[in-house]
Amino acid sequence: MSERVRKIQFLHFRGLPDYECQLNGKSILILGGNGKGKSAIVDGLEFLFGARISRFHGEGSGPIDADAAMRNVHTMGEPSVAITFTPTNETVSRALGQTSQLTSTRPLIREYLERHPAVGAFVLRRSQILEFIQDQDAKRYQKYIRLLGLDWVDLTQRNFIEAEQTIDAQVSALRANLQSSLQLFRDSATSWIPTDSNSLFGKCAEFADRFAAMTPTGWEQLDEVLSALEAKRSKQTRERITALNFAIARLESDLPGNVESSVAEINEVHSNLLDLRATTSEVAMGGIIREGLKYYEENVEVTQCPLCEEPLTDRYASVFSRLTERNQALFKLRELEDRRTGLFDTLVRELQRIVDRLVEEKNDHVLYLELDAQALRQHYEGLEQWLNSVKVAYQSASIDKLVTPGALAESRTIRWSVREQLLAERNALIQPDDSALERAVDFLQRAKEKHGRIITTEVQYETARRALEAIRAAREAYSEAREVAIQQVFDQIAAKVLSYYRKLHDVCDAEASECTNLTLEPTARAGPGGVRLVIEFLSKVASCDARAFLSEGHLDSLGLCLYLATVRIFNPPGSLLVLDDVLTSVDKEHRSRVADLLLEEFSGFQIILATHDDHWFGVFQSKVQARAEQSKWTFKRIVRWTVEHGPESAAYEGTWDWIESHLGENSYRELGGPLRLVLEDFLKRVGDKIELRVRYHIDGRYTSGDFTTAGIQKEILSKLVESDPSEEAEAKQDMQRVFGTGDLINALSHDNPARLEVTLNDAKDFVSSLKSLTQRCQQAKIIKGIGG
Repeated sequence: MSERVRKIQFLHFRGLPDYECQLNGKSILILGGNGKGKSAIVDGLEFLFGARISRFHGEGSGPIDADAAMRNVHTMGEPSVAITFTPTNETVSRALGQTSQLTSTRPLIREYLERHPAVGAFVLRRSQILEFIQDQDAKRYQKYIRLLGLDWVDLTQRNFIEAEQTIDAQVSALRANLQSSLQLFRDSATSWIPTDSNSLFGKCAEFADRFAAMTPTGWEQLDEVLSALEAKRSKQTRERITALNFAIARLESDLPGNVESSVAEINEVHSNLLDLRATTSEVAMGGIIREGLKYYEENVEVTQCPLCEEPLTDRYASVFSRLTERNQALFKLRELEDRRTGLFDTLVRELQRIVDRLVEEKNDHVLYLELDAQALRQHYEGLEQWLNSVKVAYQSASIDKLVTPGALAESRTIRWSVREQLLAERNALIQPDDSALERAVDFLQRAKEKHGRIITTEVQYETARRALEAIRAAREAYSEAREVAIQQVFDQIAAKVLSYYRKLHDVCDAEASECTNLTLEPTARAGPGGVRLVIEFLSKVASCDARAFLSEGHLDSLGLCLYLATVRIFNPPGSLLVLDDVLTSVDKEHRSRVADLLLEEFSGFQIILATHDDHWFGVFQSKVQARAEQSKWTFKRIVRWTVEHGPESAAYEGTWDWIESHLGENSYRELGGPLRLVLEDFLKRVGDKIELRVRYHIDGRYTSGDFTTAGIQKEILSKLVESDPSEEAEAKQDMQRVFGTGDLINALSHDNPARLEVTLNDAKDFVSSLKSLTQRCQQAKIIKGIGG
């Protein structure tokens, strides 16, 4: 990214009523105690890039009014945050209520905004560090998959699985149809059953060779064989026997499908769904919430409901937060719902085939002229009604326990009874010497009728089987490649984390990192999958949870390393990296190494650091100076915060530049506040260095009067003369101009007539003398820090 942030402007925003943070394209380290406005600056960046402040939403936020929390309590305007870039000098902004993606007409700015990571990927607060250690396996996996931009990979994997399941069901159905058709040719005496159309044709050829004295070479010759056999049959009985053969063959084929098994499976899945729904309160709105969750994950900046257009309340945010936490359970629920849908589809198909079969048989007079035709018609009508009720239950997705209707079993009983009676009638018509011939004719007639369907089913089955093998191989290859590729990224992340952790904790042989190895291991891929963070402790305990062995401070540093490694791998150079007071439980020695890590590994990022640690602030400055990288960094010290004016800064780069720019005839009378800030900053840094005893204030606010009362003038002059006696006269002159013009600052700081008596020369003398006095103190080494 060629563009950098030049400044951030806040208006009517939280504790920043009208505030400007100058970066000038550099990284910045901001020092300030609690309640000084540092976190409000981070809040503003989060609002600018994400349209909301995440800690005001979701689980644990309670009754917070997020919009009210973003408004400054003393101003009536709408909150807004803007950033200005360099070198284009383009500005983009967001005001409260604007939820659209940040964009710009300038190509360079638009590219910056499009490539810039989302808020969660570049802003880290102290409260979030341990989340990287405590994340659930599934949540950690999803986080990295999103950072990788590989959501579509998991979706493709699921599509492969669903396609495989669909084709597998087709193969099973075709196999069952084929086996059912071949069962019609079972030889009851020998239990022989043809395995395919070829073995069926072989049996036909045997009968032809035996009774027609010819051997057919193809199915097209079956008519010729049957004609030869027909000539040998009894003319008086052959038509009736033929009709009975077809009727018996039809009745020998049981009603299609396995309705009882499908009903049992549906009832079992439905029972499991009821149990799961009882423990997962959100599933009553499962479909809506799934779509809503997807929408909100893809549009994190949205702050109002896309349906009712009302502002989102904590109730909505809480629901989505809980859904994320229960993703595993909801995934199981979706699996059961999908399985239930598939079982219903199968049951409806089976029932429809049974009804269709009974309709065909109802019109067959060979069957229905005999034996209880009326009962069969009633059973058919009962099954058709049950089919309609199943379809209704399927559409409503709400059923009681399904019970297979008695009409199905009764229909099977009657059909079998009819078959037995027809079989007896046929056998009575066949003379003993003709029985073998009639069996051959019966077999060949059925083969003639069924072989076309059998061959078609074989072709369809083989095509589906090959497709299943292909998609299964593709799914396995894709899954393996996917797992390998993702694991390589996880290994890369783990290696980077371990490298960073060692930078912080490997000092010497006497103080080596107790974390001797670190890995990100895949866990059982239930639902969306998971990845587990494990460490090796002192080369003695392998694959353990870091929380069981590391101290709080080391867990914090490990969490920081996880975050920084993720930023280093995934975020583009030139983007922002914001760390808000993240070193609370890390000791001074390790904080120094954090500074080294940031300066060595993240020089390509524009970093915004906020800290309340004065020691670390000074250490970081010293390291920047030692690296001769002052041109890349700016340092800001926030000395106080007021509700009316927000943060008040003592950072030399900002305040002195502002003073110099206003040190003119038309504006010098506006310098009261800035002059007071730089004077008090000077006094505090000198007082700290010489360990001056100042009267204690419980609120920590000290004015120049406090230092004057403590005798700081005398101490400064004494030490300056001691350091360089030849400069005593000049030092006294600077001291007189600085400490003898208290009325000047007071006058310029208040709206009173005295400010008109302060001349431009008075202001210039004060400014030049304070600068001179600061330089003398630096040379005498009696002032702490540089620019803060």
